[in-house]
Amino acid sequence: MESQSDFSGARRIPLVGQRPFLRVLETRVHNTGLNLFYLEGAGGIGKTFLLMTALEEWSVNEFCTARTIVDLYHLDAQSPEGFVRRVLDSFDQVLFPGTRTLLGKLDEARQEGNDRQVQEHLRELDNCFVNDINLLSATRPVILALDTLEVLVYTDEEQVQATVLDIGNWLLHDFLPKIQGNVIVLMAGRPSVWNQQLDSLIQQHPHIQTETFTVSALSEAESKEYLETIIAKYADPDATARLQAFSEEHSAALPLLTQGKPILLSLVADMVAQGSVLPLVFAEPLEKLRSLEPEKLQEIVRHALFDCLQASPSPVGETLRQLAWLRKGATPELLARLLRLKTPQGDWDITKATQYLDKVRILTFVKARSDDDRTFLHDELYALFDCYAPPYRSSEEQASVYGVIETYYDAQLGFLPSAQEMLPQVEAQRQQLHLERLHYL
Repeated sequence: MESQSDFSGARRIPLVGQRPFLRVLETRVHNTGLNLFYLEGAGGIGKTFLLMTALEEWSVNEFCTARTIVDLYHLDAQSPEGFVRRVLDSFDQVLFPGTRTLLGKLDEARQEGNDRQVQEHLRELDNCFVNDINLLSATRPVILALDTLEVLVYTDEEQVQATVLDIGNWLLHDFLPKIQGNVIVLMAGRPSVWNQQLDSLIQQHPHIQTETFTVSALSEAESKEYLETIIAKYADPDATARLQAFSEEHSAALPLLTQGKPILLSLVADMVAQGSVLPLVFAEPLEKLRSLEPEKLQEIVRHALFDCLQASPSPVGETLRQLAWLRKGATPELLARLLRLKTPQGDWDITKATQYLDKVRILTFVKARSDDDRTFLHDELYALFDCYAPPYRSSEEQASVYGVIETYYDAQLGFLPSAQEMLPQVEAQRQQLHLERLHYL
């Protein structure tokens, strides 16, 4: 497992085709009042990367910009208190002093078992948080980013009835309308009725400005530009030559073959750079590709990309295959257990597992949570493995993997203090561990 990563292209992600959004944002950052920008698009189309790019571009002293994205996919962010804590974690610790002080009092009240004070502090939290934001935004624009907004709306199996979850209603009715200063909220999600909820919001509160951007698939010209940018960053002359030849021969077919998705295009670039044998569909004339049913073509290409991931012998390949089991994310210790990485002293080799995770965290199809050191695959990769991996997974391997996961969670729960000694933050951690453990049972 000591060879280098063979997924280099996936970490060379250029920003192609989405500059108009950043230009519009530039015209709005000095507007007074609340400005909401909603990026809507399919999975793997580049929404999260665009949020990250926006935060990076506006991380200057003139603005108060969040350092990280608040991802509403995570259960602990799906309550008003959890949301506020995550927003505060995304900014410098000297900001929002009133809210931080109140949360400290809330924790103390919980520790003392003072339910009356707990409820009182929770009632105060909304106004305290909004007041901190309004005071801060009166001096400079505040920019924060929210991802995976589609989870705020539950749609039944028949796709008929849509219900906004409690946290979504809180955002729409109890939080956003109260913001008065210069605040920019960048949001991203897959197609859902959330944008309709935003339309309803501005009808009730005309002072709020909203704009929805559809993050579309890359066009033929954009796909070619995207690939050329990746090529320019390769150091290996042989890989560069293979990619240049591929680009010249297949530029017109790339949007069809990759659905215009940056993640899939990056993986295809990796396959070509490595000299992997591409599926026969890549050799078909453009006219025939256009004649194929889109679903059939998508199936062929996705299966080929999975085969590339499945066959990779590198630490990155092995780590990705383990991550595919872990919808709730991998910590270094959990990965060490799954890969049976041990130190000479017989302990779990957390250092080596961390090195493996560091190698995959720079890939665009991998997501990392810095607060608890967890690493996740992008939904597009989870979907690939869920679809094509079962034939490669024996019942014995599955039982072994889930046994390791269960043992890991039991160990983590065993490390926590007893209920009598438990601080509020630790109790929340215990509940989260129990929920995650149940996910794998």
